[in-house]
Amino acid sequence: MPSMFRVGFALDPEIIRDPPPQYRNPRRVFCPVGIGVGSYVMPGPGWCDLTGVLLLEWCRAVWQLSAEESRYARLNFFDTPAQVWIRRTPSKWWKVSAIVRQGNQKRIEAEVLCLPERVEAALLSAAQRFLAGVRAAGVWGVDCEQLAEFVSEQFEPVA
Repeated sequence: MPSMFRVGFALDPEIIRDPPPQYRNPRRVFCPVGIGVGSYVMPGPGWCDLTGVLLLEWCRAVWQLSAEESRYARLNFFDTPAQVWIRRTPSKWWKVSAIVRQGNQKRIEAEVLCLPERVEAALLSAAQRFLAGVRAAGVWGVDCEQLAEFVSEQFEPVA
């Protein structure tokens, strides 16, 4: 059975070394990225975004939810109405919703219950795979540095 929450991206060296002109920023990595909620994948096939920036923001939002510093986490994409909402439930599960906004309304495309540890593990694993891929491709921006710092902090022993 596939995971109910997953993060995917494509680190084709040609794409990340030579993005479209409007996304050429030596400090950010631009590549295809998406989130799977159940069998639904958003924002859609071939969607490209600033993946390092998104992974860092998504990780921060989920870690704040885990630490009970917020009531929810919103995993947004740039320039699209697609987003993932993650909320606590009265039980040990989190409710994960794939949402598409249309004006003042929202449409829920998929919704699943996940263990918090599964969501955290999927994001942390995606961040580690992303960092390894950009390092191997020789493309390392400030977004990678910030994400690497966040990931390394998750493995530091608590004093």
